[in-house]
Amino acid sequence: MSEDTLTIAAEPNVSAGTTGRPESLDPVPPALSGRGRLIEAAIAIAALVLNAWNLSINGYGNAYYAAAARSMTSSWHNFIYGSYDAGGFITPDKPPFALWVQAASAKVFGYSSWSLLLPSAVAGALAVWLLTITVRRVWGRTAGIAAGVALALTPMMFAVARSSNPDAILVLMLVAAAWATERAVATNTLRWSAAAGALVGLGFLTKMLAAAVILPALGLAVLFGVSVSWRRHAAHIGLIGAAFVAVSGAWVALMDLSPNSPFVGGSTDGSAWNLVFGYNGFGRVFGNEGGGAPGGGAGGGGGFAGAGGVDQFGGTPGIGRLFNMGMGDQVMWLSVIVGVSLIAGILTAVRRRRRDPQTGSLALFGVWAVLTYLLFAYSKGIFHNYYVSALAPAMAALVGIGIAQVLRGGRPARLMAAAAVVGTAVVELILLRRVDAFSWLRIVAPVALALVAIALVLWAFSESMTRWRYVTIGAGLAAGLIAPAMWIGSGLTHAQTATFPDARPAVMSNGGGFPGGGFPGGGFPGGGYPGGGLPGGGLPGGGLPGTGGDGGAGAPGGGFGAGGIDTSVLDYLQASTTTETWILAVGSSMQADTPIIEGYRVMSMGGFSGSDNAMSAERLAGLVRTGQLRYVSGSSGGPGGPGGGAPGGFAGGSGVTTWVASACTVVDLSSVGDGTSTAVIYDCAGKADAILEAAKNAPASTTTGTGTGTGTGTRPTGNGPGGVDMAALQECMVAQGIDASALQGGPPNFADPAVQEAMQACAQYLPAGGPAGGAGQQPGQQPGQQPAQRPGAATTTSSP
Repeated sequence: MSEDTLTIAAEPNVSAGTTGRPESLDPVPPALSGRGRLIEAAIAIAALVLNAWNLSINGYGNAYYAAAARSMTSSWHNFIYGSYDAGGFITPDKPPFALWVQAASAKVFGYSSWSLLLPSAVAGALAVWLLTITVRRVWGRTAGIAAGVALALTPMMFAVARSSNPDAILVLMLVAAAWATERAVATNTLRWSAAAGALVGLGFLTKMLAAAVILPALGLAVLFGVSVSWRRHAAHIGLIGAAFVAVSGAWVALMDLSPNSPFVGGSTDGSAWNLVFGYNGFGRVFGNEGGGAPGGGAGGGGGFAGAGGVDQFGGTPGIGRLFNMGMGDQVMWLSVIVGVSLIAGILTAVRRRRRDPQTGSLALFGVWAVLTYLLFAYSKGIFHNYYVSALAPAMAALVGIGIAQVLRGGRPARLMAAAAVVGTAVVELILLRRVDAFSWLRIVAPVALALVAIALVLWAFSESMTRWRYVTIGAGLAAGLIAPAMWIGSGLTHAQTATFPDARPAVMSNGGGFPGGGFPGGGFPGGGYPGGGLPGGGLPGGGLPGTGGDGGAGAPGGGFGAGGIDTSVLDYLQASTTTETWILAVGSSMQADTPIIEGYRVMSMGGFSGSDNAMSAERLAGLVRTGQLRYVSGSSGGPGGPGGGAPGGFAGGSGVTTWVASACTVVDLSSVGDGTSTAVIYDCAGKADAILEAAKNAPASTTTGTGTGTGTGTRPTGNGPGGVDMAALQECMVAQGIDASALQGGPPNFADPAVQEAMQACAQYLPAGGPAGGAGQQPGQQPGQQPAQRPGAATTTSSP
């Protein structure tokens, strides 16, 4: 192959024939024509229509963030600090940028499902538009259009654009940073490099270090994209880093230096710094968020219901993890084209040995894709499938870059493209075999792709095929995207899971990984169990119907028991409080989400899962003494289970229950509503000193943390009773409609049918080999028999 075979530089149009000489059939225009701008705008508008169509079907999306957005509309203090509750007690476990946007939308349009989800829909469309422009400026109009269409039709991108999760806004910030970097390379202007770093900083304020993965890609884009002195290169790269640190550090400083800031949810000590480098930082990568030994989730076909038998925790870490069901069908449809495009681009760049915008663009999107893929594939901490939306823009850009190489390359480029299309047909057939819906696609998609591959081979050897180049390229893109487009079509007609967004057919099979639960012979390395995960796959019936959601869930690890608070009880408490900041304090956001969304002033003492160390005896007594808090929720139907391996220790959720049960008075709810409420509410008015005395005399916390019931405990360093991660197991069970009351009071009894059901659906939270200390037997295990071993279990509570 000659050096120029895959050259992408814009040149005057030439006829390529069969010589392998480069052609520039789609040159980069010096200025985009009016028609070109209309096409770009049309793609973005179409993406917005897709994202916003029937948007309210998804309700408020993730209730955790929906509740926070409502609270942030109540005061400037709550807005600036991103408070989860109207009283400013605690924040969500994410920075506030996405919530700022959602709260602003709710303030302008009124608080509703539509106003809350609209920012994500707009962010998704803007990301499509900016990616189209960024790729087009370097690689040409056709490449830009292809990249934009590929991103718009990526199922997971569509899904997060219809959710209140922060991921769509994170993607927009990453694409905007890539756009600014392209401007810095094209103009050699330092202010654009600073803008790129600042935009990544806003990504940090959206989802912390998840945004920082793109920083090496931006630096390499400048290094390889512009031919200047090393000093100038250093200035560009230094400004990217400095702007990122300045923007992200400003929020950390605000939270940690301000005396009026709320407790930072998800942290062990209330500081943003701790959250950045702990639970939401290295803990996500190495699996040390605060539980026991790091470990992944169970792979293959079983998994977290509410997603049609899809394991929403990603499966076992490994190189093939992103091809597991729930990610492979959400973002990996064109993965072979992406890989071949990157390899071909690298070969060309090595041969050309030039620093120019195209080399810089290839470095940007190639490094972005590779780093993100590897990070997600091998992360041992909390991982959810929808995180892969951050990979979608880089993959879409590489699709466009690959098309540019085919258009301007010679025979080898087209033959490589034909091979990539054949590989894409194989991958799509594998993905399509996992579902019961759209069975006709198993024939149509591979056949269409095979025909495109034949056309590419003919084009490589026949000059007469040149006139059909755009038809061939368009047909190839359409054939590759028909399946993901059908996934998106399904997402338009039925609600997605509130906490775990994805776009998928309403009818899914119980199939596992690639055929037989992985690639033949045992699956992708580390990618899942051969044969589809644990015996039995997912829950019978494929998960929860409808939207799923968090409402009414108990507080895993918080010790407050399961069950929501009746509206009649909340109305009674609201009528009984006049000057109090909160009408009720509950254990976790799972109990507080719905009341806050409905406008009740409720506090979550333990954050998302009830396991944050936010409430100490001194603080609780102080709130009671100053009249800010009167009523505290206890357990509903008995004391909650031990905190287990969940992050936090929460001064022991059971510690708070113990204090208020000892010091406060149980409210008689027999005459409230229909008198059937099982909620246990304590009236703590005038009991501040009694709370302190109860905490002083209380025994050591029943959780596995080191707290003593005084709020000074730290995150636990081991698993819960019997080696079971009680908090995460309870959360998984509640989210799937499995009765979690069997877990209250101690390790699970493995003879209980509900626990057996949980073992299949939530097995990643059970210890390898069963609970330690003989706490129970696994189903089918004979007395004295050693239970079957499995890969290491995840040991952390799961937050969005």
